[in-house]
Amino acid sequence: MLRNSTGTVCILPCSIGEELDYVRQDPDLQRVFAEELEQNLKPALLQTVTAVKGMEFKKIILYKFGDCYRQNFSRRLNHYAQEAAEKVSLQLHYFLNQLYVGITRPIEALAVVDTAAGWREFWDPALEIDFWLNHSHLQPDRSQWQTHPPVLARFAQGTGIQYWTDKNLQDVLDLALGFLRQGVEEGNPELLEDARAFARQAGNQKLEQECQAWILKLQRDYVSAGRQFLSLERSALPNRNLIREAWECFWKAKAWSELQQHRSTHFARCSEIPNYGPLVDLMVVTQSSSAKSMERFRQIVRVRDWLSVEVSPKHSDLTWKVCVEKFLAELEEVFDNLGTFCPKPEDRELFWQETLEALRERLAFLGQRQPFAGQYHKILGICYFQQQKLEEAVAIWDQGGQTEHSRYYRAKIQLEKPPGQVRWLSKDRQDAAVVSKWQEAGRPLAGEWEEYINDVILSLERLKEWPLLLRILIRRREWCRLWEVVQAHPQAWQRGHDYELVASMARDMETNWDELRWKLPGLRDFLQEVVSSVRGEHAWWLQPLEVGLAYERLGCYRDALRFYERFAENRIGRIPRWQRSQIRQRWLLVHKKYRDSLQAEGRPTDLLAEEFSRAQERWREQLPQAEPELEEWDPWPHDFVEHPSPVQSWLLQREQTEAQRLQVAIREELKRLNERQLQQVHSLIQRLLGPG
Repeated sequence: MLRNSTGTVCILPCSIGEELDYVRQDPDLQRVFAEELEQNLKPALLQTVTAVKGMEFKKIILYKFGDCYRQNFSRRLNHYAQEAAEKVSLQLHYFLNQLYVGITRPIEALAVVDTAAGWREFWDPALEIDFWLNHSHLQPDRSQWQTHPPVLARFAQGTGIQYWTDKNLQDVLDLALGFLRQGVEEGNPELLEDARAFARQAGNQKLEQECQAWILKLQRDYVSAGRQFLSLERSALPNRNLIREAWECFWKAKAWSELQQHRSTHFARCSEIPNYGPLVDLMVVTQSSSAKSMERFRQIVRVRDWLSVEVSPKHSDLTWKVCVEKFLAELEEVFDNLGTFCPKPEDRELFWQETLEALRERLAFLGQRQPFAGQYHKILGICYFQQQKLEEAVAIWDQGGQTEHSRYYRAKIQLEKPPGQVRWLSKDRQDAAVVSKWQEAGRPLAGEWEEYINDVILSLERLKEWPLLLRILIRRREWCRLWEVVQAHPQAWQRGHDYELVASMARDMETNWDELRWKLPGLRDFLQEVVSSVRGEHAWWLQPLEVGLAYERLGCYRDALRFYERFAENRIGRIPRWQRSQIRQRWLLVHKKYRDSLQAEGRPTDLLAEEFSRAQERWREQLPQAEPELEEWDPWPHDFVEHPSPVQSWLLQREQTEAQRLQVAIREELKRLNERQLQQVHSLIQRLLGPG
């Protein structure tokens, strides 16, 4: 009964994918399918209920469902039938549903193969008709059941065995068609594999090849599937056009050469296949290294003049999107090199006019569809830009979100005035023009220019104008960024930077200096070095109070006290009385902060307290109630001292020291590595350095 070529389907009581495991644990099936087990191949005639649900077959064998029931449920079926429906387990519900599906699959004959225990524990009790007729659920229809007894009243055991064992190739062929139909509808490769096996048993080579083609399609081997479909031409299934299937496979595979090659011989004869010839030809040309540029240009123009909403599918698939995106990208590339394709000015003008007309009319639908809308708006804007309709171009680019390209920047440069113009000059990398516009405006850092200073800074970085960039960062008090630039370019630090840095620090009451000193100790050391370098020598426009305040910002209280003392006792220079009074007040305030810091460390401060009292009595000054008001400071009118700063040597020495410290650290780490790890490090360094 279970031999091949009988046209029988055997349903097993297991889940999909467990068929071979079931065969291995069943001695009877082991003997029948020994060869298949050795090859780890599932016999096509062995199916599960889930696999064949919705299908019908001439002959069905229901295999050992009774034994399965016996192993999973402790009582007979009539016992559970007497319980309330809500008390019946989901497992039993599932089993009975599976059984129902299996029993209702055959059209002509059903055979039940089971163990003696399976018959005794399940089938015999389940077929006691009187019990079911007396069941409460059947009482309303009892008379009808008695008049028309069910067909399945009792099995005829062991009869008609020849019916089940005779070879019947037509039945096998019907199985192949049934599994093929269901496999195609469900997109189920397992069913298609079974269909192919049945077709092989029936000796139908073309049907076997068609099954193979559908399997290849599900495996996404579209080119092989398409070629297989073309070799068959006619399907064994109704309402299936294999020429159309071949075209769809080539289309999904983006097999442009196959689509082009078979267009006139096969696809043109099928009215169901859309004519995407211009797109296909364009894709062939763009992928060909031997295609001439003029041929490429002609294909782009051809697609431009062909493409419209009428030839576009209602629901764009991935391949269509790839083609249209490629066309738009190629069209934009033509814009950039139009002189190559149209040497004459009149030809170029005609191209722009025709393209603009096509974009506004036949191609306008692309502006409403994704993912083409962005590219569409960009190239439409380019057409307006070429005709010097800058406002229209910018509006279209803004609408499509296409604002990050050179033509947009150049249009904005033409439409805006400084300082807004600077933003677009910087984006277009016209850095010299950015700096020139800023300098012409008087090098402003605030007001309407404040929003655009970062654009100026970016242009200065690209121009490598480090001295001027450092002056801006000092003026804007961007201390962290200043320290990054100074470390990267220590040779750019000039003496004028020292003076301007001290003046800017003195006026900076917004920075959290305690946090900055803790966060960047290297920056703190650098700033202290700068302030110390101007302590004895300062620019004529740098006030003593500014140097002292700079020391205060850094928390260098002892240095600040020593510096203030030089001016507080009339020992150095002639300064106005009000300035000397300010310096004395600052000395008193710094002295108090210094004593407080020592007390916090638990150190004695008695002598310092006496010193404070004597100075306060001698000067007749009180602690200041507020920060001193310094005059507004503008460094630009002053001559910038361009000779190297003494701090520059400190920076270079620090850089050398850091490099040496890093070398020592690397050397120590390398000593800890084994031979294999050292080889890995060497290979990594070689990859980073490149072939050179």
